[in-house]
Amino acid sequence: MRISTSSLHEELRLQELFAHQILDSPAEQEFDDLTELAAHIFGCPIAAITFIDETRQWIKAAKGIDAGSVEREDSFCTYTIQQNEVMMVQDATKDERFAQNRYVAGEPDIRFYAGAPIVSSGGFNLGALCVVDKTPRVLDARQVEMLQIISRQISKLLELRLKNIQLQAAAASALQKHQDLVHHTMMRHERENFDVSTALHEDLAQGLAATKLYLEMAEETGSPSFITKSKQNVAKMLEDARSLSKKLFPTTLKYGCIADMLQQQLTQFEKSTGISVNLICPRQKAMHPDLHIVLFRIVEEQLKNICTHAGATKVEVTISEKEELILTISDDGAGFDMPHFKAGHGLRSIASLAEYYGGRVDIHAAAKYGCVLKIYMPAMKMDGDAVAASATRLTHLEPLLAPETISYL
Repeated sequence: MRISTSSLHEELRLQELFAHQILDSPAEQEFDDLTELAAHIFGCPIAAITFIDETRQWIKAAKGIDAGSVEREDSFCTYTIQQNEVMMVQDATKDERFAQNRYVAGEPDIRFYAGAPIVSSGGFNLGALCVVDKTPRVLDARQVEMLQIISRQISKLLELRLKNIQLQAAAASALQKHQDLVHHTMMRHERENFDVSTALHEDLAQGLAATKLYLEMAEETGSPSFITKSKQNVAKMLEDARSLSKKLFPTTLKYGCIADMLQQQLTQFEKSTGISVNLICPRQKAMHPDLHIVLFRIVEEQLKNICTHAGATKVEVTISEKEELILTISDDGAGFDMPHFKAGHGLRSIASLAEYYGGRVDIHAAAKYGCVLKIYMPAMKMDGDAVAASATRLTHLEPLLAPETISYL
């Protein structure tokens, strides 16, 4: 008799079965022990733990028969999983479902069969624990209960096995994310090194060479104009050096006011790009120094995104604080279609920084109506002594905060 498997419930059952990754898995002592226990308790020469997929009954553990698989249409257990109680066949030769079955007419000469469904946590019957004898017999109520008890233990064992698989998958995913982050950080360091070396050569080195030339000409001619040009060059080089140092790592701002830190950053952005900026940030109490750096980098990265992609004329940066600190960066640029939005390199960098510190990122936009980026961060306030003591943790965060040296031009 062929069993129909073309139902939605069956599709869901199969999905649950495949999720457990039990089919064709190696032998496991825990399943073998429960099979041995069932055979001993019921005094049956054959016992098995089986799982049923679309076309076959696969035997996970067996006593008295070889492990392997049989066609589903020849399986007793395929009937067992269609009910929620023990299925018992006292004499298979007198049961119209099995009288012509190949395993009744031939080896192993099945006469008696009793099977209890193995139920997943999702409520699906994935397989069965069965005991088989070559002579007709019947189980009493206590024996039926014992078969169900062992079946429930198999279900629990199966769920523990699934949780272990899920934990391993989560650990592998976390490891991959960590490796990706390390690789991303290394690439940022390489770009930073290139940009810094370029800045040192093209700006500072050339500025020093020009200043040296002006001083030599002033020495030869006595002209004050060359002294003036030398002073102007020195002033510009000092400004460039400070800007370059701050981009490398704003250590001088670790213990300062975040409003002052961001105002300097936004002023430089406005000067370089011509995009109007506005900062709304009440003066904060002392914060964890890591949070200063993270906020600085997030704003820096989003300003780069706005400059590169948005076509904006105005930017507003707001910091507010209730149970958590909220950083909002909005612009009046081109925006984008949210249903088709895919996060780029810049937003992924922002998300990595926020998530590392226990925060989260929300983004809202509409085509031609700009973009609003919100960062929610735990607001860790610190007094002066705590701020100083926290500096040790900063060393662990520094690799994540290494910037891409940004030019807004």
